[in-house]
Amino acid sequence: MSITDYGRFVKFEHTIFALPFVLATIAIYSLEEEIELFNVILIIFVLVAARSTAFGLNRIIDRDIDARNLRTRDRELITGKISLRNAKNFIILNALLFLIISASFNYITMACAPILLFFFILYPFLKRFTWLCHFVLGFIIGVSPIATWLALAGRVSLSSYLLSLGVMAWIAGFDILYSLLDIEFDKKEKLYSFPVCFGVKNSLLISGILHIFTLIFLFFSFSGPFYLTGMGVMTIILVYEHLIVRPDDLSKVNMAFFNVNGVASIIFFVFTFLEVLSRSNFKL
Repeated sequence: MSITDYGRFVKFEHTIFALPFVLATIAIYSLEEEIELFNVILIIFVLVAARSTAFGLNRIIDRDIDARNLRTRDRELITGKISLRNAKNFIILNALLFLIISASFNYITMACAPILLFFFILYPFLKRFTWLCHFVLGFIIGVSPIATWLALAGRVSLSSYLLSLGVMAWIAGFDILYSLLDIEFDKKEKLYSFPVCFGVKNSLLISGILHIFTLIFLFFSFSGPFYLTGMGVMTIILVYEHLIVRPDDLSKVNMAFFNVNGVASIIFFVFTFLEVLSRSNFKL
């Protein structure tokens, strides 16, 4: 058992989906107020702790289902690389870090952290009852720009609202795509993924619509030539994602899920950061 095992246990590399949007939010906020580097570090730490808590809870609660799924039966908790006891200790540690760091910002983040923790616990059970699980996941991850603005300012802005709505739609859209990999297994287990309830074609359609909303929300969340250039590149990337996943060919779902979406999030941050730098007000 090693740090690498824990990293694989919570799919640490998937932090790439939320972190660039959090960093973009910080950059945009810097146009209003000067930011201390220590607070940026704290925000990154609380994001990692929150994500590790949520992902770890999902692994523990779903361990019986994962053990029956050919695609997931080699996960660390199933193979014994990480024991159930150690997994629980890992989650408790990260949950405490999440709550403590959240409380260190202001009273609002202190009050909201336990509510978000409740959603971390709720989410893994939802697929057993409703196809809305994808949208709850979108909410959990997508709220990060609002949470970031709250941590820095003790309030929210229109920009942070729009950023969060964009991320929520983006996450829900590509999670629906990702669930296509398990459609037959989910049918057998009577799980309520969107593809099981509405079929492959409708899943691809709704995912595409959600990603259109993603682009709309992000378009109105900020402005400037660099930012709009980044939006143009991100649009091309998302269109490509939906071109490579077709009803009669789901072989590229994995590539669309991680590679394409990972690139999209990084592109968004890079061009947002360039826009902020071009205004010569970014300070740490």
